[in-house]
Amino acid sequence: MTYEVNSKTTALLVIDPQREYFDEDKPLYTPHAKEILGNLVKLRNAAHGAKMLTILVQHSHKADGSDVGRMGDFDPTPVFTEGTPGVELIPEMAPGNGEIIVKKTRYSSFVNTKLESVLQSAGIDTIIISGLMTNYCSVTTARHAHDLDYKVIFVEDANAGPDMPDVGFGPVPHAEIMRAVATSLAGGIADVVKTDDLVNQINKV
Repeated sequence: MTYEVNSKTTALLVIDPQREYFDEDKPLYTPHAKEILGNLVKLRNAAHGAKMLTILVQHSHKADGSDVGRMGDFDPTPVFTEGTPGVELIPEMAPGNGEIIVKKTRYSSFVNTKLESVLQSAGIDTIIISGLMTNYCSVTTARHAHDLDYKVIFVEDANAGPDMPDVGFGPVPHAEIMRAVATSLAGGIADVVKTDDLVNQINKV
């Protein structure tokens, strides 16, 4: 790995662990979400054990849709609407003592949020990226963090997303999306690691 984990200067981001992705009756239900839940819990527990800053990112939009922005251009279906069950964090990721919730309205967890000020105030220079969805919020946040000069660690088996339908270029299963995302990030954006390897590192700090 290029970057070392220091519990005092590293933060774990769990991006959008919300019912919108995990509940089968929600518009954005993502079957692969449940596949990473165990790893999200592992990472979170390890971070807690190391007294590492943990930030839960929560996507949320106003009920009138006035803050949806360009995302609504591609699918007008209301999602992540404040006050609805879909916007809620799943029970396994209910906030604990000392954890911070950052609410966002864009793919990047940095745009129009308090995330950067939280990281700066805590003296964080390294960010662990986990959560949903791989090719939307996860990769966008990873790239944005890199451009802000944070050291980025992307956990390959603790990020998930959908199998993409044919939008003009053929359908693409999530495994292929992850392979492309992981390869492009590892080529100059982030350390790309497995959960167990990272947990072992965290447990040593």
